Amino acid sequence: MKDSFIGVFKGGDIIIKDELTELQSVPHITHFFKRHSHRRYEPTYGSPSDYWTYTPINFDGTRGTISAGKFKIIDIGPEEGNRDFFGRIISIAENDGQEVHNWRSLTKGSKFIKEDLFPLIAKLSDLKSWEIFDELEQLQQSKKRINQLMELVNKRDKEIQELKREITNLKS
Repeated sequence: MKDSFIGVFKGGDIIIKDELTELQSVPHITHFFKRHSHRRYEPTYGSPSDYWTYTPINFDGTRGTISAGKFKIIDIGPEEGNRDFFGRIISIAENDGQEVHNWRSLTKGSKFIKEDLFPLIAKLSDLKSWEIFDELEQLQQSKKRINQLMELVNKRDKEIQELKREITNLKS
């Protein structure tokens, strides 16, 4: 698959073109990416799929970075997977590169830019350290797990109530 170029607007919406020059004339683009198919998965049955690498670039096409407060996105790893998609690793430098952290994006294709990358950048720009970000992420995961468990408890409670009614009906 041929390389292509992505322009990102302020709200995170994207536009994809075959040539960078096609994007350079589009107003209000805040970020540019080069998209390269690093591997094509061809299953025995079904449709083939491309696994992409995304590189932040400057307006002139040279490699760029994306900054968020004291953080910098220094690398966006290739999409990983075969039949199933396993995500990509985004490397983030903190304190002028003294510390590097990895974060996994689980959204396939260029929609990861709007759904994962820019929300990550927005969160990081407001925080003072990666540890705070990491704790917030863990807290969100804990809240999700608590909600799942509460739903399960409510489901089981309804099942218990129904079984009690059935027992009562059988006794009478």
